Amino acid sequence: MDRGRIPEKDEAVLTENREELLRSLIPSRIMSYLLQKGVIDYDDQDEIKQEEKRGRRFGAEKILDKIHYSGPDGLDKFIDSLGSAGYSDLTEKLKKYRLR
Repeated sequence: MDRGRIPEKDEAVLTENREELLRSLIPSRIMSYLLQKGVIDYDDQDEIKQEEKRGRRFGAEKILDKIHYSGPDGLDKFIDSLGSAGYSDLTEKLKKYRLR
């Protein structure tokens, strides 16, 4: 589902932190939240699960790709999902990076 790109400044946050996100993120821990908040739909969830079968990192890449097209508040919802899933260090890092 394409809701438009996230703002350019938010894309920079994801790009600059991409490797750490790919190393740390377990897609299944945040998918329900992203679905509930309308960041992804059921088709997106199926795509992410398919990629995750190839490996956790592939699923994480698919989530990050989806976040890029999740609309103007997509990064906020993604950061909230990380916090809800217990990724407190990543949540704080992304919030701080965003304030630069």
